[in-house]
Amino acid sequence: MMQEKQPAPRLKPRIVVIMHSALNLKFFWVPIIEVLSKEFEVILYVGNDSLEILEDLSLPCRIVKVPLARKINLIEDLKALWFIYRSLRRDKPDLLQTITPKAGLIGMMAGVFARTPRRVHTFQGQVWATASGLKRHFFRLIDKFVGSLCTAVLTVSQTELDFLRREGVLNPSQGHVIGKGSISGVNIEKFSPSRPPNERLVEDLGITGQEFIVLFLGRLQRDKGLHVLAEAMDIARSKTRNRLKLVVVGPDEDDLSSMLAMRLGDDVVIRPYTDTPEDYIRLAHVVALPSFREGFGSVLIEAAATARPTIASRIYGINCAVRDGETGILFEAGNAAEMADAIERLSNDEKLYQKMSRSGRQMAKSEFEQGQVIDGLASYYRQQLNKGPSLK
Repeated sequence: MMQEKQPAPRLKPRIVVIMHSALNLKFFWVPIIEVLSKEFEVILYVGNDSLEILEDLSLPCRIVKVPLARKINLIEDLKALWFIYRSLRRDKPDLLQTITPKAGLIGMMAGVFARTPRRVHTFQGQVWATASGLKRHFFRLIDKFVGSLCTAVLTVSQTELDFLRREGVLNPSQGHVIGKGSISGVNIEKFSPSRPPNERLVEDLGITGQEFIVLFLGRLQRDKGLHVLAEAMDIARSKTRNRLKLVVVGPDEDDLSSMLAMRLGDDVVIRPYTDTPEDYIRLAHVVALPSFREGFGSVLIEAAATARPTIASRIYGINCAVRDGETGILFEAGNAAEMADAIERLSNDEKLYQKMSRSGRQMAKSEFEQGQVIDGLASYYRQQLNKGPSLK
């Protein structure tokens, strides 16, 4: 009687990473996957939006394109659940990692059905944090459900973890933060302040050297507080020695470009996208993030690494990326007058500006250096895998 052939033992533990967005992959997860692939066999399941981005990436892992959309669509979501379930049954990962809300919900359900032994979800900010009523209750329950399906949970900042525990999404013993937080840390060399400016970009933006430049870099959404930034710039224009100029870089998802242009006229320049955020940060004097909700705010530590002070909302997540009064200035979310005061202080007080520049660079190097953060994540995966299969 012939014995059934047993599968060959794996040389490396197998990890499946699921995310809905190729943009998320490009800006945060490429360096993570490059490092993890040296120790683990990584398979990436990525949603089918912006697939052209994948063509420009050369990743040391197998990529599976999944029908995973960002917005809720019951029929399409059920198709995605079935597709991911079948893929997990085929690939049999030792550990499943999901990122972003939709990938977390569908990926974790598929992981439970496929009996994936270790399941980790990373929370990166809550869409319901600024909502109220039924919408807040509904999305909060979804996050709580996702947490209940995990064998382990990560958050990108300590104050986000505290918020999720306080809201009852996670229990008091659930959740972990890698180091001081962030998704993938910051590449200290890439964001070095000593690199020369991009002269072509200087010309494109119309910079003369006489302006004090405030930079916003991210998606143009209402929750990002662009209307607050526009009002603050308008207030601060009459109080600074140099001309203020706002540079806004990112995809306009809520049609905010016209509002900014109407409010600030020639004092605002808007660009839709960049592959080189470091070039824009290097040309700015300060980086602003007036968000109403944020899991962490990676642009803030990128600014710090480039020795640029930051001005940002005093909310959970952000307050782990900015040391108020040391590397930047925090203001009450939505308070344009307080934000204008911060812009005025940094544009007029050279001593304060230089102090924050130095402190920011030092903080980025000591707490958020990319290699250190990614090594911490790899160590966390090792710990999870050493626990063996979960009883959940």
